[in-house]
Amino acid sequence: MTRDEAERCLIYLFANEYGKAVNAFLGHDVPQNVFDGMASPVYNLGEGSLQWHWAAFAKSGDPGH
Repeated sequence: MTRDEAERCLIYLFANEYGKAVNAFLGHDVPQNVFDGMASPVYNLGEGSLQWHWAAFAKSGDPGH
């Protein structure tokens, strides 16, 4: 896989899997840094990580807990 193919694959996966899961979970637009911060664990740990406490706190706007 070339670097270009890998970058296109990652963009596709975020648009259709990881990012899509974050957007569905949140149900509203958030600043890019919040989206990025939530998408990273979903990418690394899977969509099921949105059921963990960190995601509920982030969704509520209180990620400091």
